[in-house]
Amino acid sequence: MQPASLTDAELNEEILKAFEYLLREKYTQGNMVPIHAVRRRVAERLGEETASHAVFDPAVQQLGKQRKLRLVSMSDRRDATDDEINASIPSANETFFYMKAAHEHVHA
Repeated sequence: MQPASLTDAELNEEILKAFEYLLREKYTQGNMVPIHAVRRRVAERLGEETASHAVFDPAVQQLGKQRKLRLVSMSDRRDATDDEINASIPSANETFFYMKAAHEHVHA
């Protein structure tokens, strides 16, 4: 359940903007941005509720299904802090830790 002031499309756009900003400004190597960094930027811009697992995670997963982003699992937990892991997106068998630009674009 997301804050009433944002539509799904607006939230998705804000997440993509945060991802693209961080990719351009901070994570310039490897074409991946940690999910915890995107979540933090969304929280700074839109508030903690918008960045909560209940709101943020389904939106990111939807962007993945729409092929606007790729979600990448972490391979080695030793390089991440507990806070970073907790701010990632858990799934049944893995923890999605990074967002990566999708190579293919979906045309409506």
